[in-house]
Amino acid sequence: MKFGTSGQEDGEFYRPTGIAVDKDGLIYVTDFKNDRLQVFDADGTFMTKLLGEATLSKWGTERVNLDPSMVRGRLNAPGLEEREKRFHGPIAVEVDDDGHIFVVETSRQRLQVFRKQTAIFGGGPL
Repeated sequence: MKFGTSGQEDGEFYRPTGIAVDKDGLIYVTDFKNDRLQVFDADGTFMTKLLGEATLSKWGTERVNLDPSMVRGRLNAPGLEEREKRFHGPIAVEVDDDGHIFVVETSRQRLQVFRKQTAIFGGGPL
């Protein structure tokens, strides 16, 4: 099977790096340069995309709160909190039979975990 073209629009890839297929046949593709995860049906038709939804961990919050220079830096960076949620260099994806989707990011050295919804997921039906 082959699907998708080069680009930045929905269903296009700039640098696909990881792929996984769930038990329902949905195809998940991480795209390093487009900073997203795209979801396709079993025929390769684009369904939806995820851009990331991370939050600062308990340990990260404690570290920021203990370092006044980090607090000042965060206050002086408009939009930082929103940008931190987003994927930055996703390189791998894996799914399990319980509906969890695991996305590994290299640029932020983290793992984001999502749970597949039965009706609506990331703005589109799955």
